[in-house]
Amino acid sequence: MVVWTSGEGDLEVGDTSTGAVAVTRYEVSNGAELAGCLDALTQRLTDRTPPA
Repeated sequence: MVVWTSGEGDLEVGDTSTGAVAVTRYEVSNGAELAGCLDALTQRLTDRTPPA
């Protein structure tokens, strides 16, 4: 996960067995939006389903 000073956040999740990578872009301009991005990261780290 990368959060830029411009207020954009990029979450990239990859599956090493297939090489598949899923990229999600977030607008992060306040604490609630950052929390949403971190929640998505937590979900991806605990969900063993490969990215689409």
